[in-house]
Amino acid sequence: MTTKYGFSDIRGQLIKDLKGAYPTRFDDFKTAKVLGEDVFGSPKPHPNAVLNLFEAQNVRFAIPFAAYRASIGGLLVLMSDEPGTVLPRRILATTIHGMHVIRSLASTAARVIA
Repeated sequence: MTTKYGFSDIRGQLIKDLKGAYPTRFDDFKTAKVLGEDVFGSPKPHPNAVLNLFEAQNVRFAIPFAAYRASIGGLLVLMSDEPGTVLPRRILATTIHGMHVIRSLASTAARVIA
């Protein structure tokens, strides 16, 4: 609604609230009181719905962390076909690729440690 009707002050406040829940720096992550979908209250939205919202509203800073939060649930969550949770092909492919990179780095680090 803030984008459609031009309520830039309200949008600015909403973005400010999102910055705490979707940190872009590790220091902000450690000090955050609320992370991810929890900022929206109850009932907690599906991570894919949040990712779609951020993509549609051009909230670029929050997209990487939202994609990470969606990927935590695994492929079954990412591949959800429930209304409002279907991810566009590009976002789905990028998120799955990111999951692969993170898991590859984790397994390489485990081998080095072992």
